Amino acid sequence: VKGLNVITDTFQKPLEDEQKKQRSKFSEVTTEHIKTIFYQVKTIQGYNSLLLTQLEERINGPQWSSDSVLGDIFINLGPHLKAYASYILNYSKAMETIRECKKDRKFADFLKEIEDKFNGDRKNMFYGYRLETFLITPVQRIPRYLGLLQQLQKFTPEGHKDKPLLEEAIRQVEKVASDNEKLHERSMNIALLFNLERKFASGLPPTLQIVEPHRILLHKGMLLSLKHPGTNPAALSKSVTKAISGHKRLYVLLFNDIILFCQEAGAPDSSASPGTLSSSSTSTSTSTSTPPASTSDWLAELNGEAEPALLAYVAHAKVRNCILVNDEALGGEIEVDSHVRVYPFEIKDTDQARSWVLATTTEPARDKWRLLQHVHETTPPPVPSH
Repeated sequence: VKGLNVITDTFQKPLEDEQKKQRSKFSEVTTEHIKTIFYQVKTIQGYNSLLLTQLEERINGPQWSSDSVLGDIFINLGPHLKAYASYILNYSKAMETIRECKKDRKFADFLKEIEDKFNGDRKNMFYGYRLETFLITPVQRIPRYLGLLQQLQKFTPEGHKDKPLLEEAIRQVEKVASDNEKLHERSMNIALLFNLERKFASGLPPTLQIVEPHRILLHKGMLLSLKHPGTNPAALSKSVTKAISGHKRLYVLLFNDIILFCQEAGAPDSSASPGTLSSSSTSTSTSTSTPPASTSDWLAELNGEAEPALLAYVAHAKVRNCILVNDEALGGEIEVDSHVRVYPFEIKDTDQARSWVLATTTEPARDKWRLLQHVHETTPPPVPSH
């Protein structure tokens, strides 16, 4: 409850008051922004205050004894815990809104001033907390309620009348915790998709949008883009050398329903090689990109977690139409020099009769892309339209 009080009193009220002023310091921050950041906080604060009051009155009351119960209080609170679901669904949007609002320098300075003042006392139990730190606490609250109830049940003797009440309370809170975890994952996934969609500097085809309610990102990474060797194994080695010298690579995003091929905006065209992608799939970007200082640095990025700031669309395919070709058909591994080996694999789009020959610089990294085959095997066909 103390943490929620800090959110409403220390952060929400001053920000609301300033935003409502006729000559507000915030030129770009609206009432809707503030509502989004603090969505459902006061509702959750009310329920937590009610729970605390009821527990204190029960425990400190004249009727309290070793036969008293607490489980009923949590059972009665159960229906109100649904407020957390709305908060959790909005959580990633609230975080994104804070980031957007901080682009208004005066808002950022005003918020920092509040945080600095609050953290002036090192003895403060919340010392070092920022607004974002406080806003994550309601997401963590239900699992903590569950932990408390489990401890109460553990130390409540068999035959005590509170035992079945605590068990029922645990069942209710476990259900809420499970549902909230799924909602949190969904909320964070949607936020991830929105962030990805913003990265496409040149836009996307009219028939494609990244954000879909059912879509989940499974794997992503930068890969070497090679020319298909055809029936000549030696041609693959030459293709690797040309791809490295030409800095040809693709950033690939594997979702549960599509696989998306992109370039770093402004990078050398990795889709121009015949047999790799059809020329109609390419996209031109006006952004610029500076290659790494050395080829070894550039290759190292193939296995890193770095994500391009901007992306240019190249092509996409439906996962259900794609197959991962046996690696051995491409020779397993190719030695570039004494220090560098690459591990090729091929993705075929059977619907469009096209393929992509790609490569990683470690075998474990290539193995991760085998996930495509499992997605292909488990993704159900689309529901027929009526």
